[in-house]
Amino acid sequence: MMTVDLAELQEKIVAASHRYAAHYGIARTEDWVVLKLSEEAGEAVQSYLKLSGRSRHGAVDLEAGRYDLAGEVADLIGMALILAAEQKLDLVPAFERKWRISLDPASSKDET
Repeated sequence: MMTVDLAELQEKIVAASHRYAAHYGIARTEDWVVLKLSEEAGEAVQSYLKLSGRSRHGAVDLEAGRYDLAGEVADLIGMALILAAEQKLDLVPAFERKWRISLDPASSKDET
């Protein structure tokens, strides 16, 4: 499994989002990111429902369904990282607080 630095990933995703918006002439209004985040959440759920055979389209091929779901989850996480960047949120302490974990490589102490 590949490891990725969260700050580096966030920076690359934000830059890609700005390129996308410029290419397609999208006005990145104050609420655009939140609306896109909501859209991506819906698409991830739709993909999951297809994968689990609970959509009106019926079940999909397992490999294709997992591929699609991974893409939708990546979109969802990407938009969450963009929202965090635009709102100047520090996610590391938030992850530690909300998930009761330590992200300090020197620490192996996590709460349950």
